[in-house]
Amino acid sequence: MYGPPYRPRGRPYPRQGRRNNDSYIIYVLLSTIFRYINELEYKPPVTIAFLTLNIMVHLMPEFFLPWGFDFRSVRDICLLPAHILELLPSLSSLFSSVQGDTLGRGLGRGGRNRPRSGNVWAEFIRNNFSSYRSSSAWWSPSMHDRWREAASRIFLSALVHGDDVHLYYNMLSLLYKGATLERALGSLPFLRLVFFAWGVSHTLILLLATFLHSLSFPSSSFYSCSVGFSAVLFALKYVSYARDPDSWTTVAGFRVPLGKASWVELVVTSFLTPNASFLGHLCGILAGILIEPEIAGECTVRDERKVCAVLDAECTCWDGCDTERR
Repeated sequence: MYGPPYRPRGRPYPRQGRRNNDSYIIYVLLSTIFRYINELEYKPPVTIAFLTLNIMVHLMPEFFLPWGFDFRSVRDICLLPAHILELLPSLSSLFSSVQGDTLGRGLGRGGRNRPRSGNVWAEFIRNNFSSYRSSSAWWSPSMHDRWREAASRIFLSALVHGDDVHLYYNMLSLLYKGATLERALGSLPFLRLVFFAWGVSHTLILLLATFLHSLSFPSSSFYSCSVGFSAVLFALKYVSYARDPDSWTTVAGFRVPLGKASWVELVVTSFLTPNASFLGHLCGILAGILIEPEIAGECTVRDERKVCAVLDAECTCWDGCDTERR
């Protein structure tokens, strides 16, 4: 996931060209995918479906227009917290209230009479939601369009990539991590894992970026136009690495424990790719932290033969399962 910081409200957001359909990188990507999947004994259907969806969105965005999804412009689909809050003013007023309460109590000046943060949330809900209980304002055509665009920016932005190189690296990561996890877990549990990581990571991006901005934290995430599947990929990486946290791997030439590899990759990626969304990748890891105990618990109750799979000469299991090395 990456996105350069866009300009604050009142200044135009520039458009970005993002694809070159004749790029040699696309041909290399497709040939790598076909060759790798052809060599697999088990063809992972969910992984193949997500690979196909991401590549089609990148190469043929017009294909999705009849269904009401416009992926042709990065600017119009990216996860941009500043614009999402303009679409949802009630959410914006919540963070403004929290900001005023936090600053008032922190500075001490005038903070004595300010409500505590719990009261801020209660007051926000009472003022912004109770009035809609007896009206159809939430379901008016204008609000429906606002919620639709906000949801598209939060979730569908994961399917859009900035350029061919961005797509190439993300899809290779999805290919390897997806094939490994899907074979180990099964297709349906892996599908649930992807959707959970997708929804949680992108929701966290919006909430954390907005919260940091409300605290006047020096971060460009609030005005960054983020796209890409890498938040989900970082969640999958964390879950994959958690299967054997005491083993060692190499990241950018450094040997690190698998349990720490996701954090090292987070830092290395931010240094090597200036446009990478640090917050997006961080939220992906946080989503992985939330889902990993569920995966480990599932591993303990399922038949070991269904959970463990021989991958790269190693039996892939999570904590609670017997680990066999070959």
